Amino acid sequence: MFHLQTLELVHWDYCQRVSLPLDASIITIAGPNGSGKTTLLDAMRTLLGLKCSQPRDFKTYARHAGAKVAWLRAVVDNKPHTRQSSSRPFARRLLYSDQVTLACRIDRNGGDWQRRYIWLWKGMSVLSSWVSAPTKSCKSWAWRLGVACWLTQDFLLP
Repeated sequence: MFHLQTLELVHWDYCQRVSLPLDASIITIAGPNGSGKTTLLDAMRTLLGLKCSQPRDFKTYARHAGAKVAWLRAVVDNKPHTRQSSSRPFARRLLYSDQVTLACRIDRNGGDWQRRYIWLWKGMSVLSSWVSAPTKSCKSWAWRLGVACWLTQDFLLP
């Protein structure tokens, strides 16, 4: 299991840039109707490769921003749960730093929007790594994160 420490949204819905610390043991999202609670949760869902809340989808959020590219990024805890370094959530991906960055780039591919995912170890730049590192499809990403979280297939996209 891993823990989200920070969440950053760039050109997501009507937000140009939002960065949220999520390092407390309890996080509460509260506000009146239309204040963006579901928007934040859908950003997390998209970053984790899950479906957004109905009737929304990631394309709607990307389109609202009016930009060509939207970014979702989270820093997650990758510390070992035991003394063995292989107990780190992302050890199977050969990521052994104490923090890992999960990133989702949403951009236009012809007339449609597409999601691409990447994970990076601490200190790597998302922009420079995007060109050189292989990216994952949504289904592959969700499955690999499920392995890192020890989730069952029931929680992932069909």
